[in-house]
Parts: sequence; structure tokens; C-alpha cells
Amino acid sequence: MKFQFDSFEAFMAMGNHGPFVWSVVAITLVTWGLLIWWPLRSHKQALAEQRRLARIEQARIQQAAEQE
Repeated sequence: MKFQFDSFEAFMAMGNHGPFVWSVVAITLVTWGLLIWWPLRSHKQALAEQRRLARIEQARIQQAAEQE
């Protein structure tokens, strides 16, 4: 098997295309990270909001029961 590059430095430089290639790789990984993190964050916030609303509703029910 023959390797495309003779050394690690040659691999990183990629025939003078290295900066472009590695910047695209970095942008892709950051984008994937955001595509995973953002929905998880939104879901967590939505669940927290639902818990907050449930506590408010439960407090209203208890208050109404105490007034009767």
C-alpha cells in the first residue's frame, strides 16, 4: 500500500491546500456540534418551562381549594 503523503507535515499542508481543507473541516465540526447542542438546549429549556407552568397551575388549584 502506498501512502499519498510522505510525512505528517505534507499531510497537513496537502499540497498547499491545507489551510482551506482544515478550515472547512473545522467549520463542519463546529456546525455539527451546534446542530446537536442547540436542539438539546431548546428541549431542556422547554421542559423547564413546562415544569414551571405546572407548579404555577398546582399552586392555583391549591389556592382555590383553600378558599372554598
